[in-house]
Amino acid sequence: TYRGLGPDAPEHLVMGKACEGLLKEVGIPYAVPEKNELGKAYQKAKHWLDREKKPFAIFIKRGIFGE
Repeated sequence: TYRGLGPDAPEHLVMGKACEGLLKEVGIPYAVPEKNELGKAYQKAKHWLDREKKPFAIFIKRGIFGE
């Protein structure tokens, strides 16, 4: 899950704020989809993985899967 959004443990708040910047720094593309965009994010990740054979991250926000 995408840590650091909303109430969370202090260590998650620190990592949550840094995650996107860290991925950008090391060249890993990512998506932070809303509930209605999850399929699109999955397709984008699959296309990248098939083509580049490199990592792609999808951050899942709280509530995307109904929690």
